[in-house]
Amino acid sequence: MEFCFRNAIGFLILVLIPNFVIAQTPSAVEQMSLEQKVGQLFLIGFPQQSVDPKLEAFVKKYKISSFILFKRNISSLAQVAKMNSQLQKLALSSSNSLPLIAVDQEGGQVARVPTRPPIPNAMSVGQTQNPDLAHSLGQETAKIIRTLGFNMNLAPVLDLSNPERESFIGLRSFGSDAQKVSSIGVSLSRGLLDEGVIPTAKHFPGVGSVLDDPHKKVVTTKVSAETLYERDLKPFEDFAKLGSNTAIMLSHFSYPSLDSSNTPATISPQIIKEILRKKVGYSGLVITDDIQMKGLSEVSNSHEAALQALKAGADIIMMTWSFKDQEKAIERVKEAVLKGELSEDELNEKVNRILAVKNFLLDNSPQKEDVKNPNIVALSTKKLREIESRILDFNIRSALRRPEDLPSRLPTSLKDDEVSEKTPVCVFSPVNEFITSFKKSALPVRGIKTTAKTSAQMLVDYMKKHSCNQAVYAVYGPKTAVVLTKLPRDLARKILVINLNTPSLVPDSGKFLNVVNLYFAHPDAGKRIGENLRGLARRSFFEDDVTNTTSNQ
Repeated sequence: MEFCFRNAIGFLILVLIPNFVIAQTPSAVEQMSLEQKVGQLFLIGFPQQSVDPKLEAFVKKYKISSFILFKRNISSLAQVAKMNSQLQKLALSSSNSLPLIAVDQEGGQVARVPTRPPIPNAMSVGQTQNPDLAHSLGQETAKIIRTLGFNMNLAPVLDLSNPERESFIGLRSFGSDAQKVSSIGVSLSRGLLDEGVIPTAKHFPGVGSVLDDPHKKVVTTKVSAETLYERDLKPFEDFAKLGSNTAIMLSHFSYPSLDSSNTPATISPQIIKEILRKKVGYSGLVITDDIQMKGLSEVSNSHEAALQALKAGADIIMMTWSFKDQEKAIERVKEAVLKGELSEDELNEKVNRILAVKNFLLDNSPQKEDVKNPNIVALSTKKLREIESRILDFNIRSALRRPEDLPSRLPTSLKDDEVSEKTPVCVFSPVNEFITSFKKSALPVRGIKTTAKTSAQMLVDYMKKHSCNQAVYAVYGPKTAVVLTKLPRDLARKILVINLNTPSLVPDSGKFLNVVNLYFAHPDAGKRIGENLRGLARRSFFEDDVTNTTSNQ
């Protein structure tokens, strides 16, 4: 059941939690115990879906004041809103400060909170190159997660990624152009801030198009310092201008060109203190990625890595599982302060930065509104639907190259070799929804659901049976893309490929009638493609493809 978001602002959060504490001040930091200060430095994850005795005891003992939730913690929206309110109460009573409650709500495959429609991935947003649209998306994302009690979004991703190449980041990036990624990422971050949610740019100093995943192994990038400064750091430099009520997440990659010791960025004083703080001039929170990832845990055990990261300049340590490991790390940091390994001045500086951000959140808390339907399965807003629709339109326009080529309606008279309203269009898709949507375009459609076992000959036979001069083939993932590599060129020239995933799945784009990279599966994608089929199918619209098309024929 869809839920009207207008009635959801403050959903359960203000109903279930007490009034926020009075804003913290530097003098308040001096009055905090060592345990309370150290508790501010950790952002923990856990397996529970409610605050049970075990979680409650741990938070109370170690004065934890920041949390991260994943899909494992969410069974329904009402459940997670209730849980977040419980975490608020618990942190307020144990640490006397507002907790940071974070979530990864990037969009696309990295979105923990279900929305209707789903929030588009970064690559589809980046392709629009529309900062205003990105700003609106940031605002709507903030409203949605804030409604459930989250006040920190671990987004946007400011890493650069070439969509034509496989990489660890892939569609989570806004693109490969530093200036454009900066413009879109900063605009989206402003939208989050406007609605009282802390944006978190990641992963400094940039992971580029590296294929290896730091969740699984130690990763070293060989990118030169010159390239990093001129390209990868640019989005983070612009993000830093948003001020101190923000966060930047560190990469676990090693950057020998920036730190000759080959130390991972997470525990590198050179990268954090000298580059991020001094050269970039960043004044906000510096947060680690999960220090229990193999990309760091194989370099140092988690409790020592936590201390190393803090000494290197990080403010908050993320640890997403294992109370036992989290306990070891907290105790190690406390011991380090008592022994002078981590000075009290450094500790207080970090806590002051954290509390300053929490003060911002206190001043920007949502207003209470009545909730008409707490039994919801997905949050929806009219604005989010409009934004997603606009992104789809922009991405279709990108395929047409020139906005003036986008027809307002399908022409009624076409040449014999073009799509007409009387010529059947064969539509191949592994998902029935795309075919159903396509049928709404008023074209005569013959659709068939494809599988990994679909062969090129099956497509030939189907098109011949239904007299289809041209076909539309929707790609959702690697399995559906495999068939395309086996198509003979004469058949491929009759197929319009609609890529609803990463472009690297269809490397030989010149082989086909055209390849339209939408990057995400909009529910109306089939219908919009059908309405614009003539323009999308005519490669002569592409001035730079005319020669290539002629030679293929």
